[in-house]
Parts: sequence; structure tokens; C-alpha cells
Amino acid sequence: MAFCGLGPVSGMAQVAGGPPPPDTLAVADTTDPTATLIEVSRAAHISVPVLPDVGTERLLTPLSRIVFDRDSIDWTNAETVGDLLARVPGVYLWRGGWVGRAELPNFFGRGTSSVQYWLDGFPFLPLGPDSLSIDPSLFPLSILDRVEVERIPGELRVQLFTRRQALQAPRSRIGIAAGDREIARYQGSLERRGQSGFGFALAVDHLNVPGLGSNPGAYQNTAAWVQASYLPRPTFGMSLSWHRNSPDREPLLAIGSTTDTIDPGLKGRRSDLQGRVHWRKELNGLGPRVDLLLGRSVWTGEGVDREINQVGAVFGWRQPRYDLGVTGIWRSTRTPVDLRANLAVAPDLPISGAIEGGYQRHDD
Repeated sequence: MAFCGLGPVSGMAQVAGGPPPPDTLAVADTTDPTATLIEVSRAAHISVPVLPDVGTERLLTPLSRIVFDRDSIDWTNAETVGDLLARVPGVYLWRGGWVGRAELPNFFGRGTSSVQYWLDGFPFLPLGPDSLSIDPSLFPLSILDRVEVERIPGELRVQLFTRRQALQAPRSRIGIAAGDREIARYQGSLERRGQSGFGFALAVDHLNVPGLGSNPGAYQNTAAWVQASYLPRPTFGMSLSWHRNSPDREPLLAIGSTTDTIDPGLKGRRSDLQGRVHWRKELNGLGPRVDLLLGRSVWTGEGVDREINQVGAVFGWRQPRYDLGVTGIWRSTRTPVDLRANLAVAPDLPISGAIEGGYQRHDD
């Protein structure tokens, strides 16, 4: 009882007039800000191996491919993939309004089905209410690292490649934008790859476009992307990625009308899960290379529920003067069998050539 009564009295005396209690931290602060800054600066200049993009090592004839790399995408003042395609000669962009409306590229007057889209080496097939074409405005540019547009007779092949961090230092990005009529866009991403071979990336892009005045026609879309990869050796690696779009587009009506629809609405969710295993013999892009692909795409909304499962393999053999490639894909529906082969030759002459053939088997 006496001990408990004396304790508070002694403590109050120390606070009132005695010296402050000694520092009870057992371990001193060993953080060196200068050393940390030097380490981060050094990591920003150390390259680490990454999975090569599928198909970028192909040998193509001159002037047949237009490339938008990461810097070009950031500085081209484009909001969507459709804006990039509008810069391709021969493309006219059907747009039903301003930002947020459907964008359908028309190549040489052949309609929207004249454009094929590939996401990280896998065919990005149309799902949902429109089963014939893809709306490129639904692809957020913030998650893309590279866009290649290959022009072949009567057709465009658009290769979309997601971001990849080739430096040991992590990369982060936060973007907030606002514009006329209260349009707003929010972006965030984080990429990291270590020397052990493991890497991850995640990104979110939200676009909100209100309607024009009292007319309906608002649009918003939230896109998310997550990827994990592992490269135990520079010549071998694997990755798993998930991409989701949630468009909510109100129908756009003619001014003063309640029935004249200029652009139909769209509301739903699309998820794409993709897995990849890669092997190559050489690091300089020559020699054989093999990619095994696995994909699943699901659409839900507008009274339409569809899914497509895909399994594929891509084989390539590149040499300085020729390139040979074979692609085989099995799907659960629509086109169960899809086989393609290509050969390109560039001899030591002022002439080069490429040929491609395909075989497809369709349902019904």
C-alpha cells in the first residue's frame, strides 16, 4: 500500500522540477538519408531482364508497321487508342460525339471488322452486344507500353502491349486531370522488378465524362490491370495478368429528341485473364523462340453473358535475312481452330517480301 502511494508522488516531482527521463530507445537511429538516395539513384540505372513482347521480333517489309512507344503515347496528346489509329493513313474514325463515345476505325472503307486487336500476343476478340468489332476507346492508354499498327492489304493488325518495368528501381505514377464540362480522369500505377526475377505491376484508370447540358449521354469507365511475372533466367520466364473494363455509357440522343439515338449506350463488365510461358535461345532476338499462351475472357451486361477460353502456342525462328513464324490457337467457341503461318525474306538486295497464310474453322 505504501509503495503504491509513493509512486505517483515521485513521478509528479520529476515532471515538475527534475531532469527529463533518459532516452529508453535501445537501438540508435542508423538511417542514412544520403546512402538511401545514392542506392535509389543507382537502381534507376540498373537494367533487369523482362519478357519480350510477342511478335515484335518479326521481320516485316518496309513501311508496313507504325510504332507508338511509351514516350510517343505520353506526348501524342491522344486520349484513346482510337486517337492513335486516326494518325494511320487510310483510317477514318467514326466517332459518335466527343470523349467517351464509341470510336470505330474504318480502314480504306472496309468497316470496323477490318481492324484486328491483339493484347500481349493474344487475339482480343469482340464480346458483348457487338460481336463483330472492338471499340478501341475502351483501352486505357495509361496501362500500355507500346502500340504497333501493322498495315496489311485491306486490314490493320493492332498489337497492344502492357507496361513493363525494365529497371531495378520501382516506378510509380499518379495522374489527375480535369477539363471542360467537368470531365475528369484519375490514374495510378506501380511497377517493380527485382534482380531475383520476380516482378509485379498494377494500375487503375478512371474516366468520367458528364452529359452535355440537360441531354443524357454521360460516360464513365473504370479499368484495372494487375500483372505478376517471374524470370529465373533471361531466356525463360512466365507471367500472369488480369485486365478489367467496366464501361457505363448512356445512350446519346439528338438534341430535343427522346427517340432519335445517335449513339447507343453500353453498360457491362469485361475481364481478361492471360497466362504466358516464354522461352528463347538467344538474347539478341535471333534463333528460335516459343510462347505458350492461356486466356479467358468474360463479358457480363446488357442482357448478354459470354465467355471465351483460348489456348495457343507461338513459334518463331528469326535470322538476319529471314523470319519464320507459326501460331496455333484453340478456342472454346466461335472459331475453335485458328492456325497462321508467316514467312519474310530480306536478301542482300533492294527488295524484300513477306507472305502469310491462315486456316480457321468456325462454329455453325
